[in-house]
Amino acid sequence: MPSQASLPTRRTPDASKRRLGPLEASLWMGTSTAAWWRMLHSHGGRVTPSQWLGAGVDGAFSLLHTMLRAAQHVPWHRAIARRTVPVDPVFILGHWRSGTTLMHELLALDPAFRAPTTYECFVPHHFLLSRRWITPWSRFVLPRSRPPDAMPVGWDRPQEDEFALCLRGAGSLYESIAFPRELQVPHPTLELDHLPPQQLDRWRTTWYRFLRELLCAREGRLLLKSPTHTFRWQQLAEWFPRARFILMVRHPFATYASTIKLWDSLFHQHSYQPWPANPLDGCLSLESFVVKLHQRLLDRIEPLLDTLPDNRLRVVPFESFTKDPLTTLAALYRSLDLGDFRQVRERIEADLARRSGYRTDTYQLDEPTRCILRNEWRFAFEAFRYNED
Repeated sequence: MPSQASLPTRRTPDASKRRLGPLEASLWMGTSTAAWWRMLHSHGGRVTPSQWLGAGVDGAFSLLHTMLRAAQHVPWHRAIARRTVPVDPVFILGHWRSGTTLMHELLALDPAFRAPTTYECFVPHHFLLSRRWITPWSRFVLPRSRPPDAMPVGWDRPQEDEFALCLRGAGSLYESIAFPRELQVPHPTLELDHLPPQQLDRWRTTWYRFLRELLCAREGRLLLKSPTHTFRWQQLAEWFPRARFILMVRHPFATYASTIKLWDSLFHQHSYQPWPANPLDGCLSLESFVVKLHQRLLDRIEPLLDTLPDNRLRVVPFESFTKDPLTTLAALYRSLDLGDFRQVRERIEADLARRSGYRTDTYQLDEPTRCILRNEWRFAFEAFRYNED
C-alpha cells in the first residue's frame, strides 16, 4: 500500500456518552479486594446509591481475583522472583489523544517488542495462570469499542500498563474515573518525585513485579505506553539508563477537544458517582481539569526536551505521523536504534490497510476557549511550532 495513509479514529454518534451494556465489564471488575477497598477508602466511600449494585458486583469479583492471585503464586513465584527487568524499554509518552495508542499498536507488531495486552492490564493479578482459559470465552464482556471512538477492543491488543498499576492498588490518576466529582491536579502518584520514600518504594515494587510477570509470559523488549509516564520521565530515565523515549505531540486545540471527549466518556461508563458533576457542588470542572493537567504535563516536557539526547528521545507530531506512518516509523527505528524496520514493515503495512477507513474527528472551539489555551499552553504552541488560529 502507499505510505501516505490516513490513520486516526472515527467516532460513532453516541459512543462517547453511552453507559456500559448489561454484559460488559466495568474497569473496576479487575481489582483485588485490597485494591478495591483501598480505592473506596481513599475517596471516603462516596459511591452514589444508583451505583451500589455495580460497585457490589465489582467487590464480589475482587474476591475471585484475590483467590486466583494466590493460586498463581504457587507455581509461578520462583520464576517471577528470578526474572529481572531489562534497562532498555521503549516508552511512548505524550498527552492523551496525541497518537500514543496508534504508535503503541503499530510498534507492538514487531515481535521483538513486548507490549502489555488488554487482558494483562485489566486482569493484572493472575494472567499467568488464567489467560489461556479465560480469554477464549470472555470476549463478550469487553466494550464494543474504545469509549471516545470506534477503534476495536480485544484482549490481545496492546494496552496501558497504568491500568494494571491502578487495579493492583499502587495508586493512580485513573482512580478519578471512578470518582470524577473529586478530580484533583496534581494527583499524588502522578509525579513520583512528590511521593514519600516508602510510598515510592511500594509503587515501584508493584510496577516492577507486574513487568516481571509480563516477561514470564513472553520475552521481548518492553514497549510501554501511558500518558502518565510523561510525568515520571526523570525517574524512568534514571531507573532505565538505556531506555528510549518517543514523545507524541498534537495541536493543542485538537488535543483539548479530544481529551474532553475521552474523560467525559470514561466518566459516563465507569464512574461510581453521577456525571456530569454539578458545578454548584464545588467540583473541579472537566474543562479546568484538562487544562490544569496538560499544563502540568507541559511543565514536565520542557526539561525533558533539554535533557535527553537525540539518540534517546524523539518527538513525533501526530499530524505527520498519521499522514505518513511508515516514513515516521522507519526514522524512529534508525534514530533510536530499535532494530531492522525492514523485518516488520510488511506487517505494519497490512495493519495500516485495515485502518484505512478511519478518519479523525474535527473540532470547533469558541474563541474564549482558544484564548485560554493560547495562554495556558503557550509552551506547546511555541516548542512544537503550532499555529494559534
